[in-house]
Amino acid sequence: MSAGSALFNTRQVLEQIGVWPGMVVADFGVGQTGHATLSAARLVGGEGQVYAVDIVPDVLTAIRNQAGFEGLTNVTPVWGDFERAGGVDIAPDSLHYVFVINNFWCVGDAGQMIGEAKRLLHPEGKIFIADWHPDVNHPIAPPVEHRVTPLEVKRLMKQLGSSQIEDAFINDTHWGLIGRFA
Repeated sequence: MSAGSALFNTRQVLEQIGVWPGMVVADFGVGQTGHATLSAARLVGGEGQVYAVDIVPDVLTAIRNQAGFEGLTNVTPVWGDFERAGGVDIAPDSLHYVFVINNFWCVGDAGQMIGEAKRLLHPEGKIFIADWHPDVNHPIAPPVEHRVTPLEVKRLMKQLGSSQIEDAFINDTHWGLIGRFA
């Protein structure tokens, strides 16, 4: 079990937020374990597609290898800079979901990242952001001074045109938000 999935059941959370067979989704900032990417690939099935987006080539190689090892043919690694407008080579208006899990705290330009997600989302698509509660003390948690609150993220999403934002309960260590822009 990876560090990310040890803290919460990624598959269960993705099911809870409505990831279903046939969807096309992207995981921004996949990370070495790809726990959200691989869980999403199993949920969307052979008719669906998961884009594993990261700026680190070695991460993309690791995800490609792990997906192949697990027989997941619906995972496409994509080198991309999601903090830059047009930085991710996925067709605009094509995604049902964009995930930003356990890495919002380290994004340098959150507004650009949300804008890039918005560009790629289908008009009915959603962004799911999950990250560490600001006051949680855990050995693998990021530094407290880098963490953000759900309220801060909600304000930013509203500024960027989110028409609907819902809380998604995850657990005592993580908060979650689901946003729409249509």
